[in-house]
Amino acid sequence: MHNVTADYAKAHLDELCDRVNQAQEGITIVRDDQSYILLSQAEWEALVETAAIARIPGILDDVQAARQDYKQGEIIAIADLLP
Repeated sequence: MHNVTADYAKAHLDELCDRVNQAQEGITIVRDDQSYILLSQAEWEALVETAAIARIPGILDDVQAARQDYKQGEIIAIADLLP
């Protein structure tokens, strides 16, 4: 993650907005020993969606089980799922 001071961010906001679209991890803006993250809206929405999914009870266990099934060759073709 790229770090900049608040003064730099003020002076180079257009540049940082362009850069944040290329750097998924965002840009850290530091002011008075506090940090703030500049993210694109798309990246923010993806993080919010991921957090919402992670709150579903048992989802991580389901994902782990699915990964194990896949590794063992237990897969279902998409054509078998569609009518």
